Amino acid sequence: MQTPEAAAGMAPWLGLAEKRLAATPAPAAGRGGAQVTSARGRGGRRGLFVTSARLAGGRGGRDSGSRHAGAMSEADGLRQRRAVRPQVVTDDARVPEAKGGSSFSGRVFRATFLMLAVFLTVPLLGAMMLLDSPIDPQPLSFKEPPLLLGVLQPNTKLRQAERLFENQLVGPESIAHIGDVMFTGTADGRVVKLENGEVETIARFGSGPCKTRDDEPACGRPLGIRAGPNGTLFVADAYKGLFEVNPWKREVKLLLSSETPIEGRKMSFVNDLTVTRDGRKIYFTDSSSKWQRRDYLLLVMEGTDDGRNEGRMARLSEGVVLQPGETSQVASEGDSCEAAATVALPGAEPVLSLLEYDTETKEVKVLLDHLRFPNGVQLSPAEDFVLVAELTMARIRRFYVSGLMKGGADLFVENLPGFPDNIRASSSGGYWVGMSTIRSNPGFSMLDFLSERPYLKRMIFKPGAATRPYLQDPRSALLQNVPALGCLVFLTVRFRLCLSGALSVTCREVPGVPLSLQCPSPHPLFSQETVMKFVPRYSLVLELSDSGAFRRSLHDPDGQVAAYVSEVHEHDGHLYLGSFRSPFLCRLRLQSA
Repeated sequence: MQTPEAAAGMAPWLGLAEKRLAATPAPAAGRGGAQVTSARGRGGRRGLFVTSARLAGGRGGRDSGSRHAGAMSEADGLRQRRAVRPQVVTDDARVPEAKGGSSFSGRVFRATFLMLAVFLTVPLLGAMMLLDSPIDPQPLSFKEPPLLLGVLQPNTKLRQAERLFENQLVGPESIAHIGDVMFTGTADGRVVKLENGEVETIARFGSGPCKTRDDEPACGRPLGIRAGPNGTLFVADAYKGLFEVNPWKREVKLLLSSETPIEGRKMSFVNDLTVTRDGRKIYFTDSSSKWQRRDYLLLVMEGTDDGRNEGRMARLSEGVVLQPGETSQVASEGDSCEAAATVALPGAEPVLSLLEYDTETKEVKVLLDHLRFPNGVQLSPAEDFVLVAELTMARIRRFYVSGLMKGGADLFVENLPGFPDNIRASSSGGYWVGMSTIRSNPGFSMLDFLSERPYLKRMIFKPGAATRPYLQDPRSALLQNVPALGCLVFLTVRFRLCLSGALSVTCREVPGVPLSLQCPSPHPLFSQETVMKFVPRYSLVLELSDSGAFRRSLHDPDGQVAAYVSEVHEHDGHLYLGSFRSPFLCRLRLQSA
């Protein structure tokens, strides 16, 4: 047994042995010494395990054992040695360096992104603050929409309809039958006959390429269409006026031009019509004298109910005052621009009216004004009153044209579950109403939400105005050489009145004038197409009784089959569904409904 004095004497020798052992390089495989092995540590990370040298069986072990054999046994030496735990070396040691290296690039990315955001946001906010909105909406108050229960219970009956003439026409807004032959108007300005699976053009009220919505004023846009008593068609064109068409002889007769002033104002948005059985009187709607059909969403959002006033006319260039019917002209050497301008100054309010046209006397009367987006119209079976849909207010008004109540008006039905478009008679003595947008309850109605928040409407439609083409002065050399700068100068200097929402200008294309001199039409912050994407595509057909009560409803909750329904025309046991933008029309068996 070792004495304490002997153990104290061996301590220096043990320390020297450990130092030599640590300094000895790693031996080859199979020899004693320090072993460095690779292993997978916790969390899946790879590391290095450093283990102590194997003393027994190795060279270092033999040398060390021979030196200390006389002082202590090998077992005693191993017991006195402290166990060396494996040390794990992982990739974590390099993490601070990686973080330090990536922090600089991260800061550069964040700074660059912030600068881009500032450069894009500041001009946009500046334009939104400085530029006026083209619309001047007023707050509207709606009742809570009716619950979709009972008669209004959602269903999928419209999905049983079949599509007709798909991709052969676009926007069959309204439908009429003469016998078994069907007629409709399309988005490219045509009145077409649909028979035996073929589409045949029988009339066109305008001319020119009809590919985009900006071409509508030149091409025309047939909307309401009715069959007359003598085998002819009566058609309301949004831009051109009222027409009578003989579909068999291809004859077109202009009854009332939109350029004809009515109480001092021209019509800008002729919409729907209904005709007496003898064909003498036509009742029709002029949805606006400020906004055209292509700007219908601006009309919906503005929601004005101002009546027909004697409008003052003005010219865009040089502030020259014009009289109704006068046109402005801009001329230059070698080029000319003849632009018909109808400018409503702030004192002149838009027209929203129900009118009557006498085909014999050629007289036009304003029957009812102060309407918000008057749309579809329908005579009663007894022809004693006319129903007119107020789209913006989700209601239908009634105006008496004969009898004891002649000249009076009242509400036929209000607080509809959707926004009404055309109205047509049903075989049961009631009325069919087409709706392309509903007021969900329970649910959320965007139009109801915006109606009480006119500031949001103004913000949505900044900074542009109504999308109309404008032409720069071709005499300016600066504008010819620097088109982009010219457009900017033109928009800044001459466009201010337009951006205030006080102008409604139409400028024709001028042959010989470079396209670079024509500034693009100013657009709102969000286009009508963008806004429409936020409106649920829910199609609803509602049948009303002769007293205005809800009789039944047909639904297509997602617009999968019948989309953007504008009219429901009943004929020979079927319902024909018109649409203001779909590339087809639909037919549904009435028994299925």
